[in-house]
Amino acid sequence: MNDWAINFGFDCISDLGYGKSFGMLEREENRQILGKLKSASRFLYYIGYLPFIKLVRPLMGTWV
Repeated sequence: MNDWAINFGFDCISDLGYGKSFGMLEREENRQILGKLKSASRFLYYIGYLPFIKLVRPLMGTWV
């Protein structure tokens, strides 16, 4: 039930924000967005606490 509620929430928010639903309730191939968002947020959380962040931060958003 939790996964369905999250998928429904993503569809509602995308419909309100972008005018088009992500279709996470209808198509299973779109449900990979949740895993990618979780891994990206985990990566950004850990990269923010690195002691050498002043060296890494300028590279974020580039091809590296």
